[in-house]
Amino acid sequence: MDSAGKGGGRTPVAPGAVLTVICISNLFGAIPLSAVMLALPEIGRELGLTIHQLSWLMVSYLLSASGFVLIAGRLGDLFGLRRFYLIGFLVLGLGSLLSGMADGLLLLVAGRALQGLGGAMTMSLGSALLTTSFPGSARGRALGTATAAVYVGLTAGPLVGGVLVWQFGWRAVFYAYIPVSVLVIALGSAFLPKGERRPGQTFDGAGTVTLLLGLPMLLLPLALCGKTGFQTWMAPTALGGLLILALFVKLELVASHPLLDLSLFRSRTFSLAAAASVFNYIAIFIPVMLVPFYLEEGLGLPASTIGMVLSAQPLAMALVASPAGRASDRIGTRPFSIVGLVIMAAGLYCFSFVGGTTSVVMVAVWLTTTGLGTGIFTSPNSSALMGSAPPHQQGSAGGVLAVSRNLGMMIGSAAAAVVYQFSGGSTGHSWLAADYAGFGNALEFATFVVLAGVLCCAFQGEPGAGRPRS
Repeated sequence: MDSAGKGGGRTPVAPGAVLTVICISNLFGAIPLSAVMLALPEIGRELGLTIHQLSWLMVSYLLSASGFVLIAGRLGDLFGLRRFYLIGFLVLGLGSLLSGMADGLLLLVAGRALQGLGGAMTMSLGSALLTTSFPGSARGRALGTATAAVYVGLTAGPLVGGVLVWQFGWRAVFYAYIPVSVLVIALGSAFLPKGERRPGQTFDGAGTVTLLLGLPMLLLPLALCGKTGFQTWMAPTALGGLLILALFVKLELVASHPLLDLSLFRSRTFSLAAAASVFNYIAIFIPVMLVPFYLEEGLGLPASTIGMVLSAQPLAMALVASPAGRASDRIGTRPFSIVGLVIMAAGLYCFSFVGGTTSVVMVAVWLTTTGLGTGIFTSPNSSALMGSAPPHQQGSAGGVLAVSRNLGMMIGSAAAAVVYQFSGGSTGHSWLAADYAGFGNALEFATFVVLAGVLCCAFQGEPGAGRPRS
């Protein structure tokens, strides 16, 4: 149990120092991860890889991160949040080294999977460290500031990645994470709160095995559907994954020390915040997938201009995430979650009417609007979810939050391709009327997804309402 938990062994915590370490790790961690996208063309040219082979670099990372994130959260709860947070950065550094040294697809995919394993630890345990270090009255501000650091890194990533690739080659994008890992491990060892092993607790082996089998089987078809189109193996694989996950749930309900304590979901606030997070990321990843094609093939913009236009969204997120979290500490999480999603829905709906003569300025306006909406939503909603979990389950709660994000990203990527193609759209050429119509239909679908998230927030309640007894 970490320092904010109940019982003895409490370690003095300087919340500001904890926030600083998490922000540094989020900022400098997001830059190389987002810069990987800029390196893909050069990787393909040097190693002779096709675009479908290159897609495995993203799929392997997401699958590994999604599969291990709940496990990492539970390990943090049992053996100390700081310990596994720092181990996560060690694993990230090793994965980056392996990726940078790779001479073929196999080693690249292995390195990215190792990065995903490390990312699972940092994604789930960073939020937990903040929540256990700050009182509820300052939780939203802390989570918002840490979230803003991620968005700043994502905004700077394409620029930094372009410079690294241009000056040093694609391998530098991976090697750049090694000093980041060393820096975070050094700072974390000095300033993050120590934790203790919880006595009398055991690790849930059966739950771990079923989760590691079921979740990738469910997510792999989702991850590849948007890239390769629907294939016959996908439906039975996803169904098999659902059945194994159903077995996972059954095992967790009877386990004395479950991997994921399902009593967390008895809290209406916790459950609906997790659902709202899924809907948010589904909706935001539909334009993330399609807008680059619209800008290049629909408007004929050069790559340099496309990068500048796309940076409008994460920049808007970075500007409002921390103020929204701070304000939600005073006013409440639910109003800001609702307002953020409503703004996001308005931006997506207006964006759905663009065409071949739409100005770049208007595209940037709608991207900025959606970014403002999701930036206002994310910090308060995360605060609601984390604040609804008991102190000794903050790692597991952080794991649920990370899974909701990854699940939403994969569903959104697949939904973008399915709706766009089902509506008659295609890529690889200058856009025609059917392509613009498909783009509009996909963004209208994203709008309805956001409205489902609004409903979740409307019935959510504030943190602590209906919290399960620890």
